[in-house]
Amino acid sequence: MATNASFNNGPKLVALASILIGLGVILALWWVPDPEQAWRAAVRLTARSSALLFLLAFGAAAATALWPGRFTKWTLRNRRYLGLAFTASHTIHAATFISLANLSTELGSQVLSTNMLVVGGIGYLFIYALAATSSDTAQAVLGMRWWRRLHLVGTHWLWLQFLISFVKHASEHPEDWIGVILVLAVMAMRVAARVKTRHTSAAVAAQ
Repeated sequence: MATNASFNNGPKLVALASILIGLGVILALWWVPDPEQAWRAAVRLTARSSALLFLLAFGAAAATALWPGRFTKWTLRNRRYLGLAFTASHTIHAATFISLANLSTELGSQVLSTNMLVVGGIGYLFIYALAATSSDTAQAVLGMRWWRRLHLVGTHWLWLQFLISFVKHASEHPEDWIGVILVLAVMAMRVAARVKTRHTSAAVAAQ
């Protein structure tokens, strides 16, 4: 297992993820000759990197409860930093989305609809609120009760957004059905972990 000084732990994980995603965007823009298609590729790339990082953080505790091992324990230990890496990825995603919209007035009206701006705007408010409160100090200031409420509502809103987005685009990009399966699987994993925890607690109490 890598030590905490390595690049796959803590703040360095956030920096590494941001650099890799940024390089991916640069590669997409360089590789695809048509500007619109290049930016669309960058949008898809950052959407998927965001989904992966979010699901790793969202499912970390459940995965560790169900299958304790080196990788799941790593995700749980770095859950906060996976969440911050997700914030960085989705910030880059917003930049690619805006860049695509700025290519033409027609594209701007197409990709920046009122509905998308409202729903997406709420999502980004949650993203930055979750990132801003991702510390022990924030927990102490908000109080554990309100901190948990914010993170419960925020993470489930984002989970739902990813599910809807993957389903919406699956007809055009069939590989997005993999995203649908992963999003549903992580939620099923969280439910299974909760059931297991309750059964374990009941068994201990009965002894």
